[in-house]
Amino acid sequence: MSVPAYELQAVSRTFGVGDAARRALDAVSLTIEAGEVTAITGPSGSGKSTLLAILGALDAGYVGRVSLQGVDLASLDERARARLRAQKIGFVFQSFHLLAHLSVRDNVSVPALFARSAGDPASRAEEVLARVGLPGRSRDRPDALSGGQRQRVAIARALFASPEILLCDEPTGNLDRASSAEIVALLVREARERGRAVVVVTHDPEVSSRADREVSLRDGALVEAA
Repeated sequence: MSVPAYELQAVSRTFGVGDAARRALDAVSLTIEAGEVTAITGPSGSGKSTLLAILGALDAGYVGRVSLQGVDLASLDERARARLRAQKIGFVFQSFHLLAHLSVRDNVSVPALFARSAGDPASRAEEVLARVGLPGRSRDRPDALSGGQRQRVAIARALFASPEILLCDEPTGNLDRASSAEIVALLVREARERGRAVVVVTHDPEVSSRADREVSLRDGALVEAA
């Protein structure tokens, strides 16, 4: 039996102290499987971004237990968490975060600056650009691309180090409907064909309707896991 991508047991996160304390997550228990797309939904302020930061090993200030592929994140120091992020997790954001002065290929290969990669970074960048449907665009600058194409570049960058998990924060939030549908199809394919766990924080019903399951949060608590 395969190990889940994530197992969360009674995870809570509070910001502030005393009268100013605010509980962003409230005893969330959840299992996320490899090879599936999980949509995290809920109103603004419901705890979605806090949950994503914890899943990404970016926030260690929670209580409860978070296991990533069987490894308790609380057992790792900051250096080990950074190494785990580089090896296991790819991040995709709403705002692309591409470097305007670099070519598409150089944007995609940026992770090679922070972690060892097998083979030639330029060749690997070309490989993942072809996978996301952008062959032949490697020499372009980001401003020569449409919003949907720039998000494809951002996904290619996230895939550069062959992560087993993709964490996506509103990846269709800046895109038109047609581009959104293309990005959703790409993320679903990464889960199906490569067995990646894909977790998407979203307000977009197109995303949640294509996900394998939808996890809904309200006031930091899990109210639905379908």
